[in-house]
Amino acid sequence: MPTNHYKLFCYNGYSTVSGVVEKLRIRKQNNEFRVAEEGFSGPPGKLYKPDDLTVIKTYRFEGDSNPSNSSTLYLIEANDGLTG
Repeated sequence: MPTNHYKLFCYNGYSTVSGVVEKLRIRKQNNEFRVAEEGFSGPPGKLYKPDDLTVIKTYRFEGDSNPSNSSTLYLIEANDGLTG
């Protein structure tokens, strides 16, 4: 049974989401910010309000032929210097 593979293109010089995530991990910019009821949660014990965060870079990926196969990765910096 054939498997569908989608090649993602990024206009920032990276070809895959995992490639960008790996580069950010190497740069120690891989903290995860998650939407929480009170705002955004970071590493354990950290909670941020939207005004505490700034998007510093956007990585956009588009599918080879399917417009619905797209994703965006945001690099965010918190007011305390934490990035992810």
